[in-house]
Parts: sequence; C-alpha cells; structure tokens
Amino acid sequence: MNKNDVAEYLRATRSVEGWFFPIDAYLFAAIDEIQGREGITGNLFEIGVHHGKTAIFLARMLRAGEVLGVCDVFEQQDLNRDHSGEGSRELFEKNMRALGGPARVFAKSSHELTVADTTANCRFFHIDGGHRPEDVLADLKTAARALHAAGIVALDDLFDPSWPGVSEGFYRSLAARPDTFTPILIGGNKVLLARDPSRYALEDIASLVDTRAFRFEQKEWLGRSVTTASRLAWVDLDPAGTARLHAPVWPDVIPRIVAKHTEPLVRFIQRVFAASGDFETERPTTLHIGDSPIMISEAGAREIMTAFLYVYVPDTDATFARALREGVTVLEEPLETPYGDRRCMIRDRWGNTWQIATPRRSDDSESSG
Repeated sequence: MNKNDVAEYLRATRSVEGWFFPIDAYLFAAIDEIQGREGITGNLFEIGVHHGKTAIFLARMLRAGEVLGVCDVFEQQDLNRDHSGEGSRELFEKNMRALGGPARVFAKSSHELTVADTTANCRFFHIDGGHRPEDVLADLKTAARALHAAGIVALDDLFDPSWPGVSEGFYRSLAARPDTFTPILIGGNKVLLARDPSRYALEDIASLVDTRAFRFEQKEWLGRSVTTASRLAWVDLDPAGTARLHAPVWPDVIPRIVAKHTEPLVRFIQRVFAASGDFETERPTTLHIGDSPIMISEAGAREIMTAFLYVYVPDTDATFARALREGVTVLEEPLETPYGDRRCMIRDRWGNTWQIATPRRSDDSESSG
C-alpha cells in the first residue's frame, strides 16, 4: 500500500468505530511496501478486531495467494476479561464486505488459537486483544509460532498508561525469550517488532508516508536505536494545531459549486454518484466522489457559481440511468469516445454540467475532450 492508498482508506473508514491512528496506518503501509520490495510474502493475522477498522486495512494489504485470519470473542463477553471493547461480528462482517475483503474468522479466545488457525507462514501479525499480562504473553507466543523468519508483529497499547498490563506482558515475554523479536518502529499507538531487523532498512521511510503530523527520530530503547514517529503537536497542548496536522490529505485543487438550496443538490450528488460526506449548515459541505473532494456552498455571501466537471465512474450507463431518474437535462447520450472513454453528459437543475465517463483504456488514453 502507498500513501494514496492510506489516504483513501482513512476517508473510507471514517464511520467505522475503532482505534487506528493515521500515523500507524502509514507505518503499516510502509512495512507492506518494504515487504513487497524485498519479496517478503505470507499470510496476515489479527487478534482483536472490534468492528474491523484495522482488519479492513490488513485486507487491503493482501497480495495474490495470501490469506487474512482474525480472532475475536465478539459477543462472547464472558471471555473479555478486561472489558477492553465489545466487538460485533455482524458489524465486523458488514464492514469487511463493504470496505475490506475476505477473512477467516475465529470467534474464540486467542488463548485457544492453534498453528492450524494462524498458519506458520505469516508476514504480518497484529495484536490488539486482551490487555492483561497473561493475554499479551500468550498472544506474543502465538505470534512467534505464526510468523516466518522475515515476519513483523505489531503490538497495540504498549505505552498506553490506561493498560499497564500490556507493557508488563511485553517485558515478561522479552525476559523469557529475548531473541524472538526486535523493535524496529514506534508509532502512535503501535510498536512494530521484527524477527529479522536486517530485512527492514528504514532510511527512506519518510518518503513512504505522509509526515505532516509527525517526524521520524531515532530513540534509544532496549539497548538499540529504534525509529520513532514523534508527534509534531499534542492534542491536549495544541488542539487546533493537531487538528490541522491530522486533517485528511487534500489535493491542491478542489472544485467548488455555489448554489441556492444546496441540500437537494448534495442529495442529488450522493444519489447519482454514490458520494460520501454529510450535508453541513454552518460551513461548506464537502463530498467525496471516489477519492476526489468537491465543495458545495450556499449562495449569499458569494454569487451563484456553476461547475463543469468530468467524473470517472465504474459504470457510465448505470450512473446515467440514476441521473435520468433525477430529472436532469441530457446533453449527450452514452457513447464511445475516440480516446477510449464511454461517456455521457448531463446538466442538473442547478445548472452544473457533468461529463460522466468510464475508461475503456487506461495508461495510453489521450486527454479528455
């Protein structure tokens, strides 16, 4: 996964309940890119999925032939001894279908996982399960069985003061098996440990991530220098600055429409283009069509301003049919263009013109006309 993939994931999963800092998403993606570059393949596994926020990300990391496995107690809350979050299998599976992909699900305590469940060929293993020392000890032992020689384990909440049992379990594991894992990365709430740190050259990691909200520093820990993502602002000390730094990735140019009665326009765009985003009354509404934002403002302080937009969609004909049901003016029926797009053109009742297209060819297509 690259930086753009992470930005798209962060937008797509804003409504999915869970705890996965953007910093850590970028670090997971950086490890994935390094593994791809080094030819490191294997399965992925996660302990503790809640509603699937991180599992969705892991599913997007999968390559051909790889399998994602997950373990959670879900509604069996008598097994959730530290009450660290009540997951829902129904919501998890719904979110995975919509945003992630297939996964093998083990609805049981992670203490019961076997090698047959996890496989012994994992390249990435994420631990976000029970927070008691005995849970962490058991989960790290399970990860050690599951990972191959070049694998990575990501451990959640190691430095979180709310869960001191995690650090106790980690240090007890380290004392018992000091040569099993070596820390290579410290993120927002994850620590990444490697079986073989020599496989992970991190000199260029800053080029693989969006570093607006943090910088990389070398910190001494456990007798070695560990690459650490250090925040540039802390929410309790500088809330406004932190919000700016952690804002979604925006392109340099964003189209904007100024219209009267914008709520029906917003609903129109949502219905026709499956746009995401919520109607706003106190500020401009920002919708996303695919990975592209569009701003819509109510006329008043600004005069009415229409737009001419070229929008790529998965299916021109299906989008055109939805637009017809909205009472648009047809300027061009769906047709095949000389440069490869199947395209139509409509005008909505606010006066905006939309060219709607599906590419038939990709990299060698000429510019749109």
